Amino acid sequence: MRQDKLTTAFMQALADAQSLAVTNDNPYIEPSHLLAAMLQQADGPRALLDRAGANTNALTTAIVFAVVFGGLIYGGIVKLDIKTITEPPAATAPATPTP
Repeated sequence: MRQDKLTTAFMQALADAQSLAVTNDNPYIEPSHLLAAMLQQADGPRALLDRAGANTNALTTAIVFAVVFGGLIYGGIVKLDIKTITEPPAATAPATPTP
């Protein structure tokens, strides 16, 4: 991999993914580490997915679960169907003030 061809944002995401892997005692940087790091970037894929109407909260939750618990089970799989990601999050009712 030629690092001179990578963007600054991607190099930062790669460094963050490495830190995430080390923090969770994972011996390798997995795609889930990289995606978790990229979803934390303000100008990263999260902004694009939000504009497209994806449920980035569900995606972030699934990726964090995969990073934290996936390393404990070899070949662990987090089940997340595409409907969960593509549907917008459910609207919550505004809190009503108590008298």
